[in-house]
Amino acid sequence: MDNLSLGDDYKIIDVKFETADGQIIRRRQKKFERKISNQTLPRLTCQIFEQQLLALSNEERKKFPICKYRPTDDMIQGIFSSIDDFKENRNTLEYLTYECENGESLVFYCWNIFSTLIFVKECLKRFGTEGDKFILIYKDKGGENEVMESGSQTMAIEEHIRSYSDLLLSSKNIVFRGAPGTGKTYLSKQIASYIVSNGRTSDINSLSQNEINQIDFVQFHPSYDYTDFVEGFRPSEAENNQIGFSLKPGKFKEFIGKAQKFETADRQDNFAQAWGKFFEAVTEAMETSQGYNELKTLTGKPMGNIVSYDKNGIQGVFKKGTTQYLNYNQIYNVYRGLPGVPEGGLDNYRKAVVKHLREKFGLEDYIVGKVKNDQDKFVFIIDEINRGEISKIFGELFFSIDPDYRGIKGAVSTPYNSEEKLYIPENVYIIGTMNDIDRSVETFDFAMRRRFTFVEITADQSAQNMQLNEETKEIMYRLNNAIVEEGHLTQDYQIGASYFKNLDEGTLSIKNLWDYKLKPLLNDYFRGERLANDKMRALENAYFGTSED
Repeated sequence: MDNLSLGDDYKIIDVKFETADGQIIRRRQKKFERKISNQTLPRLTCQIFEQQLLALSNEERKKFPICKYRPTDDMIQGIFSSIDDFKENRNTLEYLTYECENGESLVFYCWNIFSTLIFVKECLKRFGTEGDKFILIYKDKGGENEVMESGSQTMAIEEHIRSYSDLLLSSKNIVFRGAPGTGKTYLSKQIASYIVSNGRTSDINSLSQNEINQIDFVQFHPSYDYTDFVEGFRPSEAENNQIGFSLKPGKFKEFIGKAQKFETADRQDNFAQAWGKFFEAVTEAMETSQGYNELKTLTGKPMGNIVSYDKNGIQGVFKKGTTQYLNYNQIYNVYRGLPGVPEGGLDNYRKAVVKHLREKFGLEDYIVGKVKNDQDKFVFIIDEINRGEISKIFGELFFSIDPDYRGIKGAVSTPYNSEEKLYIPENVYIIGTMNDIDRSVETFDFAMRRRFTFVEITADQSAQNMQLNEETKEIMYRLNNAIVEEGHLTQDYQIGASYFKNLDEGTLSIKNLWDYKLKPLLNDYFRGERLANDKMRALENAYFGTSED
């Protein structure tokens, strides 16, 4: 074939390796690896010749031929040990990463189904036995199957991943709704991976640790509340082994706190470090004397003995014998040029503390910083979003999740800490999932639906997204058609591809899938109906492809 770029016009059907004595070897998929893709041929080649490839010297790897689209083109060369090394040589997303059994990685160029044919042939020539061959079965998109012997994306991201990711980036919040088993949660993780990796991969297992930290996940349920999600008082060990309560951030507040650190560039703020040293000094002085006596007013007068306190997780100081409490949040507000409290009372004392922190504890001037244009993106996934009472879980942040009120302009005060302003950064994106049959989307009020974009994932779409083989698809389609035609239910009750993946993987037989997975679910659909048995019989016949006697 003189033009390997034509691989863009073909769809891969099957890949296998046949030894000289006729033994067939197929790709052993890793977790979340697609059953068949443009990467299957080069991955199978690496699997067969892994030890030989690892034994190559650095110089041999660097010059290993990979791809030459046309006879007149330069040869694309190189097997690299990391993505960074690959990108130093060729700055593109067109590559694959193969993880070896010993933990090493092989990274090299890969795009369409023909782009690694030269790599495969070179491996056969160097490491194979006479008569060994790779068999690639593919077809023209819309045409007949073709077979190529001995001769197949970077992590080729499917178009639907790309389009859903673009939708999330533009709308900020989306909810995937659909029938059970349509892969909504899995799809959410793919999209999150694609976004935090800037399009490098949709495989969460291929993310770096920093990228993984940019994704978080929670599942709503009827008992889930504001204190779990935003903040609330929780038991903590106080002095003398007594149990007290302190204010703790919830899962989402912790997450947006991480995102805020990446929101701006050139920011200067070391208040937490300076305060920590000051608070420790005051506490130590309390243990050895009447208190800390180095603090002075703005006019230079000694403020007397200062003591510290830590109440419900909020630190502060006050002059002994008075009720002039100055807490961390109030002083931090003054440091940033804001009133310590809305009325501004006692702010001269707070300014005196800030001045003292500068002079003695290394506090630097506060610099707001500039909003980054290329800021790191963070994705928060809420599974079963409709199973919790969302307005109560989000509380005042329900206002801030509105795409029009992201950033500091949407800052709100929280009930437990009115002095702190909380907001959702521009670089945070939210994905929700929900089963339509668990609770209809209509249960969300208008305010909720205005803040989220709802996307339906049908059972048929899930079969394509999860790459079910044709035989399994046929079984799934027969059953889902019967659910509508014989069961007289809507498409919301059709069953997604996640239930049928066990057939593709060979972990469940057709009969066991029916007995242990599908039949119990369908029985719940028709529980209490007069014709339940007749409907179940019709669905069973459709599933097994039999007719009633």
